[in-house]
Amino acid sequence: MNKKSGILKLIIYPIKSLPGIEVDEIDVTRSGMQCGEFHDRSYILLNEHKNMITQRMKPKLALIRISIHDNELWLDAPSLETLKIPCDLDTSGNEVFEFSVWGQETKGVDCGDSVNQWFTRFLGAQTKLVKFDSNMPYRGTGFQNDNQLYNDENYPIVYQDGSPTLLINQSSIDDLNKRLDRSSQVTYRNFRPNILIRSKSAFDEDVWKEIQLGEIRLDNVKPCDRCTLTTVNPDKGVKHPNMEPLRTLKSYRIIEETKHLYKDAPLFGVNLVAQNFGTIKLNDEMLIF
Repeated sequence: MNKKSGILKLIIYPIKSLPGIEVDEIDVTRSGMQCGEFHDRSYILLNEHKNMITQRMKPKLALIRISIHDNELWLDAPSLETLKIPCDLDTSGNEVFEFSVWGQETKGVDCGDSVNQWFTRFLGAQTKLVKFDSNMPYRGTGFQNDNQLYNDENYPIVYQDGSPTLLINQSSIDDLNKRLDRSSQVTYRNFRPNILIRSKSAFDEDVWKEIQLGEIRLDNVKPCDRCTLTTVNPDKGVKHPNMEPLRTLKSYRIIEETKHLYKDAPLFGVNLVAQNFGTIKLNDEMLIF
């Protein structure tokens, strides 16, 4: 973490709201990041009411350890056997569920009883893991333009919160940590980016129009508004008792000019869409426009 500027980490999150996997290179596709056969946030957990399950209401999801082995996802959790999910898991004949992610309708196919039972035992409540298929309806990326927020289906996403790619600046994390006490320090894992970079100053990313990483050029389409998920301790799977770092972020990252759009949500990180597709590698050069 002593790199002065450039790309520090690339991370993919195959299952929404589970921990990420650090990788040396990542493929940029039309609908988001991909590593091998696994697309970012292409699996999602649902409860018995077909509502998505996230760390916001089930912070212990942070305790699951996830890794890619050839063409399988391996999941490990306290007191449970390793769950192995092949990329070509046979879901033929399984139920397809309709549900919404942040108000946008989508679908997912049931990954089967053995997978669902593993998550049900871990969470202590009926849980289903569903998978996105390319013939299912994509959602639209969230944009901020002309002082308004809107979703653009010309820029498709799967189960990501609002955009294909989230970028965080380590310098901004360092600035935040200076405002937090020692027991409340955070890392990039509290903010779940796909790309962690370092620039010269904190919050440089707020004003960037475009960023180029290697051969891939990305547009900055909106800031990322933050919620209670940032308060989950990624090592302990519990929320901070004083709701840090969200509490401190609200003291200086609610931007007056956009408060009518994001209300009392602080802004931290930026959402990106790619102009072209290909591969980003850790040692790629970073250019700002």
